[in-house]
Amino acid sequence: MVLRNIVGIGVIALLVGAASLASAQLPDQENSETSRAWNGPDVAAAAAVVFNLPDGSGSRFTEAVAYHDGDYIQVDATITVTLRDVDRNLIGFPRLSLWLLDNATDANINPCGNPGRLWADYDAVDDIGESEWANPLYAGGHSVGLTNKTQIIAAGVGQIPSASGGIGERVKFNSTDINGDRVVDLLDVIEFTEDFYSGTNPFRSDFVYDGFVDLLDVVILGQTQDRDCP
Repeated sequence: MVLRNIVGIGVIALLVGAASLASAQLPDQENSETSRAWNGPDVAAAAAVVFNLPDGSGSRFTEAVAYHDGDYIQVDATITVTLRDVDRNLIGFPRLSLWLLDNATDANINPCGNPGRLWADYDAVDDIGESEWANPLYAGGHSVGLTNKTQIIAAGVGQIPSASGGIGERVKFNSTDINGDRVVDLLDVIEFTEDFYSGTNPFRSDFVYDGFVDLLDVVILGQTQDRDCP
């Protein structure tokens, strides 16, 4: 009986989610667009990097770091999506139908939740049909390098094009949860130690994102031990 009730609740939840999406008009892919707040160069080396933790205590997108003009600087990497129909902005498109997808087949970013996705911060509720990603993410794992862009996905529509051209925004992610199992623990310390002594300064262990894997990163790893999903 208990199992039957649990299954029944799960089915109801799925139906409610489907009804929510069905009640919201789907945006027109060609007329919708995404953007990144920082108007830096559209090149891989200038990707804005956001530091995440599974418990949501990582960096806001406004605290991202990017390499620009020979230096690492703090930038606002807030991603905005504007949803439009053919002739008007859409209001009320649910945030759980909008998510980020790191465009790399071997990326190991692992958001909390089941299913875990990098959901938007809020429904597209204002009069211009916008939603955004600005708050810290509840996620572990890391992007694999800076080459690929992060895509913005709308359920029922697919990839939303960027206002700057192409698909996706140059925003990438790292975390002291290096292996992406949604907890910062000894397994991550082991992987970090290998990176620290490799002399190659791999991106995944450069938590400060200053081009080096050094004692500054050791401090952050120590301070964030045992952080896991709520």
